[in-house]
Amino acid sequence: MSGLQKNIFTTYASQIVSVLCTFLSSVVLARMLGSYGQGELALYVTFVATLVMIAGLGLSQGMVVFIAAGKIPRSGLLLRTIIYILLAGIIIAGFVGLAITGGWLDGFLPEFILHAHSWIWVIVVQIVFTLLNSFFTAILQAEKKFIPAARIAMTGSICLLLCYGLRFHQIVGPTIMPLYWVISVMVFVLIIQSVLYLLHIYKTDKQYFNGAVGNWNLFKPLMLFSGMVFITNLVQFMNYKMDIWIINYFHTDKQALGQYTLAVSLAQMIWLLPAALQTVIYPYIAGEGDSQEMFLKIRRWTIQAGGYALIAGVAGYFAARLFLPTIFGTEFEPSVELIGILLLGIIPFALTMPLSAYFAARNKVIINLYAGIIGLVICLILDFLWIPSFHVIGAAWATVVSYLSTTLFLMILFFSRKMK
Repeated sequence: MSGLQKNIFTTYASQIVSVLCTFLSSVVLARMLGSYGQGELALYVTFVATLVMIAGLGLSQGMVVFIAAGKIPRSGLLLRTIIYILLAGIIIAGFVGLAITGGWLDGFLPEFILHAHSWIWVIVVQIVFTLLNSFFTAILQAEKKFIPAARIAMTGSICLLLCYGLRFHQIVGPTIMPLYWVISVMVFVLIIQSVLYLLHIYKTDKQYFNGAVGNWNLFKPLMLFSGMVFITNLVQFMNYKMDIWIINYFHTDKQALGQYTLAVSLAQMIWLLPAALQTVIYPYIAGEGDSQEMFLKIRRWTIQAGGYALIAGVAGYFAARLFLPTIFGTEFEPSVELIGILLLGIIPFALTMPLSAYFAARNKVIINLYAGIIGLVICLILDFLWIPSFHVIGAAWATVVSYLSTTLFLMILFFSRKMK
């Protein structure tokens, strides 16, 4: 078994465990929070993810390419990363504090956070450690240390499930509100993962811990590349997440929002294995030359990702029809119809995972950006047309059309040009 095959197999195996833990965690959370609490949690998680994406500036993905290709020095890189993240955390704390005081975040955050400013520090800590984990993971991926990276990610998923289970069985005591417990656990697990990532980076190459900051000019190409990645990520992120805010704006129905976000999270679990493949092949593509052989590998992986998504999607839909109300509770029964709709776009979208990694690693991020813009514009227009009248059903169909448009664009461009 080659190194690439071994890394793909190990990452897949770890991801399967993570998928199982994620599913079981979603069951516990649904039972613990109910549809209303699920909606509140969705607003919180989406807000944090938005700030993480903005503060990250696409640097973690850029680091994978530039470290793997030997275009930036390892010495002092860790120190620069930590300095940047701490500065970002300070800026975010100031922004969130002002925004909450000024009432700018009404509709974007749960009510309990809007009326308790102490939560600002919880948000900042979660963002800081999420950024640290993304940068540390990027370093391990660039060094092709996929096995320890996958194990740490798997450990985090298991820890989340166990901690949620503790609260579900009331072992920690009834005085802690369930949503507070969920967020606290998220932060705790992120801190543990950061420590584990640091230990493995130290074992991999001690140069990263060199305290010398060095010449910042060496990192200008990384910043330029990451800037394009950031714009692409921003467009794609808005495409994935903005419907939550639009639904909340037009209807302010946390119960329906919770049902919709559960459907989205369950349907998008189909992406987890193709996404694992994406993380493995990304640094390999960046470190190898463009060739017909590489094109054929990507084509094969794309077909395999699509075949897997089709089988998993069909099986998942029928499983949802049979078991979802029983497992998650009858108040989530409307999620079944939403899953069926969303899968029409999510299954084909799995095809884009290897393709987008290929374009990005070949320094053709602009193609991913165009694809994201197409999907965003279509989704934005359809959301405002359909959500006011059709509520979450309209949001689901808008998502389907957006994903299909993005998939079709990337597929046509890849298979027609062959990127020779």
